[in-house]
Amino acid sequence: MKLESLLFRMPSMKVQRARREEAQYHHILDAVGQTPLVRLPKSFDPSCRATIWLKLEFMNPGGSIKDRIARHMLLQAIAQGQLRPGGWVVESTSGNTGVGLAMASAALGYGCVLVIPDNISAEKIATVKALGAEVVLASSAAPPGDPGHYKEVGRRLAAERPGSWWANQFENPFNPEAHERGTGPELWAQCRQGLDIVVAGCGTGGTLAGLGRFFNQHHPQVRLVAADPEGSVYAHFWRHGTLPEPGNRHHVEGVGGDQVHGVFAREWIDQFRTISEAEAMRTVHRLAKCTGIFAGASSGLALAAALEEGRESPPGSQIAVILPDSGSRYLSSAYDPDWRAAHGVDPPSCEPSATIRDLLAEPPAFSVDAKAPAETAYFLLHRRSLRPLPVIGDGRLLGVFDEAELLAAMADGRDWQATPCDQWLQAAPPVLAAEDAWRQTVPVLQHHPALVVAGETYWSALDRRHALRAFARLGLRP
Repeated sequence: MKLESLLFRMPSMKVQRARREEAQYHHILDAVGQTPLVRLPKSFDPSCRATIWLKLEFMNPGGSIKDRIARHMLLQAIAQGQLRPGGWVVESTSGNTGVGLAMASAALGYGCVLVIPDNISAEKIATVKALGAEVVLASSAAPPGDPGHYKEVGRRLAAERPGSWWANQFENPFNPEAHERGTGPELWAQCRQGLDIVVAGCGTGGTLAGLGRFFNQHHPQVRLVAADPEGSVYAHFWRHGTLPEPGNRHHVEGVGGDQVHGVFAREWIDQFRTISEAEAMRTVHRLAKCTGIFAGASSGLALAAALEEGRESPPGSQIAVILPDSGSRYLSSAYDPDWRAAHGVDPPSCEPSATIRDLLAEPPAFSVDAKAPAETAYFLLHRRSLRPLPVIGDGRLLGVFDEAELLAAMADGRDWQATPCDQWLQAAPPVLAAEDAWRQTVPVLQHHPALVVAGETYWSALDRRHALRAFARLGLRP
């Protein structure tokens, strides 16, 4: 395929959608973009009042959102004559941009040299080497501006090697432009014009700058929220316009920073949320175990910020969150218990704060009025697959609906549909308060198949099957 067909323009949304539907591409770079949007199950966090959509950027061919900027920056460099045949692509990267550039360089026939900090996961380094890139490791302890800092090493190598082009994602305007022209319109189209908040982590700031520019110009009602790890300078700079004193280093790769880069656009961001490493780790581990979505720690950071937004947003709000990459690149770090223990970032257990309310499905209310027809009880039991069904009269628990008697009535051919529920009562199992600690359910369920939950304004039930699912979802250890 001729190189010219890739240059000068980004495919229109219509063309990109058509390509996805055909699932046939003439070039690997044509497969970048149009990543899926997946709804987060409500049961993941019942206290979240918003609907959360996950943008799975690890579905790009190089495995991360950085494929978008790698493609755009490289093609623009070729179009402008900054990179010529036989030349070299040089970049300073924490990994994902390097993978995208190594992929694009291999596909287009360029050499690639990547300067990577020495604290980056082994999986990322192995990936870029497999794609043919040369790797130069730089000290992660070197401060910004130091000759040994990975950004400065990349700048120097590009100047010293003839025919080199330094991608410089930190200052390159085509970094945010890739998101302004690609990610933003794509996300808006996928949400079918029903979007209130977009949440993304802040690495170079390019994703946020591009998304912010697109939404501010075309859909200004959409709020942009940035997620930042503790120890990063971005949130402080956004609030005060100055850099803070150096903080503790964090271990969430690809987000945060010790300096503010040129592509960072403070004016487009509506809110910054600072998330702890432990919360980011806990969230992404739960995401994998409860939904099957295997994402990197920076995805946990962004999702934790989105959940905070969702708890404070009006019911029915629509939130999209960017999940930058896959967990497969962090098997030796974020997903390795020994590594987490060594770096003091083991995800905390939910045990100290979880209540019985946290164990319930959404919505928590599950009961029937004593005077309602038995047909209503039958419908609720069929729809929720939960047992038993509390029967309530004048705000009091009268008992639970007797399913055995209902079965007998059905077998005998009796008319049962219109009879009131208080004629189908049996004794209720033990009752626990919704705000009681979750552990109180364990001894009760050891001796009873289910229990009734008394909330402040509702009644519900919890059986063994649903309890075990909730323990797994919340990471609880009975």
